[in-house]
Amino acid sequence: MKVCIDPGHGGSDSGAVANGITEKAINLQVASAVCELLEQRGHVVRMTRANDKGMGLTYRGRFSVATNADVFVSIHHDCSGNPKARGCSAFYYNESCVNGKNLATQITTRLHRELKLPYAYGTPARVHWVSLGVLRGGSNWRHTTACLVECSMLSSKADAALIGTSGYVAQVAECIVDGIEAHAATEGLLVAPGVTVTVSGAKVDCKPTW
Repeated sequence: MKVCIDPGHGGSDSGAVANGITEKAINLQVASAVCELLEQRGHVVRMTRANDKGMGLTYRGRFSVATNADVFVSIHHDCSGNPKARGCSAFYYNESCVNGKNLATQITTRLHRELKLPYAYGTPARVHWVSLGVLRGGSNWRHTTACLVECSMLSSKADAALIGTSGYVAQVAECIVDGIEAHAATEGLLVAPGVTVTVSGAKVDCKPTW
């Protein structure tokens, strides 16, 4: 697959800051681990940022479409004014994005199961209450299957303690990658390198072109 990973925020946009954790930094740590694991599994990966730089929200989604990515995942950590709120969540663009909903759900169900995180908003995935710019940046349901995942809640002391453990980044990365691959299987995107398939009557070599 061609996968585009977006570490949320960056540069002057720190994202949420709570319990001594800055969102843009933990987003990049998780995203970097996701990219490394995807590459180990034979996928081709691009990141919207690989360091502490900022960029426009819609640009991130447009970048995934412009680079012909199969899958786009924007990685975030949530924050709430309710100190009891905790857990993971994921969002897709709108109800037309059935593939985006499945991608989001595949990721959060693994975070829920493996890290024992509750669903922050009661369901594995949902349409966000505002039109998220990062998902609005391209025709996600037609070109690139896209979702935004909130891995856990920075404002929760329980989640912050989990983030501070040595295995957190690796565990979350594995959940995200396993979720991406589980979704990709439903779209027929997982094909062994070197295999030739027929697309619209033409033979196509599955060697990555990125």
